Amino acid sequence: MNCKDELLELRNANRDTKRDEIYLDWRYLKRPCQIEPIIVWAHSNGGEVVGALSLVPHHYSIYNKECTLGVLGDISVVPKWRGKGVAREMFQFLDRLDEVKRLKGCVVLPNKDASKPLERSGWLYISPIERYVKAINVEYKIRSLLKPKWLSSIVCESFNKLLYIFSAESLLRVPNNYEGEIVSRIDDRFDALWNNFNKREIIIGCRNQAYLRWRYLEHPLIKYSFFTLKNSTNELLGYIVFHIKGDTVYISDLLCGNGHALYAYLLFYFLQFVRNAKQVSKVTIGISKNDLCTFPLRWFGFFNRSDHQEVMISFEKSGQDNILFNKNKWFLTAGDKDT
Repeated sequence: MNCKDELLELRNANRDTKRDEIYLDWRYLKRPCQIEPIIVWAHSNGGEVVGALSLVPHHYSIYNKECTLGVLGDISVVPKWRGKGVAREMFQFLDRLDEVKRLKGCVVLPNKDASKPLERSGWLYISPIERYVKAINVEYKIRSLLKPKWLSSIVCESFNKLLYIFSAESLLRVPNNYEGEIVSRIDDRFDALWNNFNKREIIIGCRNQAYLRWRYLEHPLIKYSFFTLKNSTNELLGYIVFHIKGDTVYISDLLCGNGHALYAYLLFYFLQFVRNAKQVSKVTIGISKNDLCTFPLRWFGFFNRSDHQEVMISFEKSGQDNILFNKNKWFLTAGDKDT
């Protein structure tokens, strides 16, 4: 059995959603960062593979300076070996590697099973990725509960009108020279937006066209779409990356020029697009706390759910004040998690 087969077998034994070799090639070999991934294996005394994890280097902008962070993932332990300290041993071994020490630091969006071993190995929590949800159409929920049909229609229409009224959609006035549209390709305008984006006081994963194309358009399992905001000169002002599953629109990423207004205009046009889509009842987004995005989300009636994605980091502890631990300076979205 080769390395890919072993990694797939371990990973798929620990997760409901199965992956294949095409997925591994995309995730490990086709990404823009050319630094080799680090894979740690755990063996029993008899030589049996009982666990594995990977650390995949990615480019980040840290206060407007490009650095390389390791993104930790594919943390897997054979079921019969769980609870025996295998994960903790792998984390501690990883921390001692020279290849890891050459990175600026490491970040992980762990599941619950991995959080405690990571914490015991010295990883630190920063601001989580919070989940926001906006109801668009209650018809698909209420019609199955209310009879007769005419009554459910009246109730649905009334609720939907209230959802619209208590949203900035009903009040916002958008400049006439702005336009929202779906695009099928990533071009140089995305590089211009990324280069002009104010990154001086945040920590954010690289979002140039190479990374966006790899992460979303080339994803082997999920079909993502890009909704963009542009002006009359065709300048890209912002974008939303999303996919639709069932009756839900999942926003994986978004980025705008600086200021609340552009995020508001982007959301305004996007929600108009969503309302015209068939059988969509809600929109959900995962994003870390930051005033640029979360404030406009509340304007548009997005509610903060109690569930969230933990985020943890590791860095060289000898530094007196490592900037990675500035908890609220991170700009993270659901798209920052390997899927």
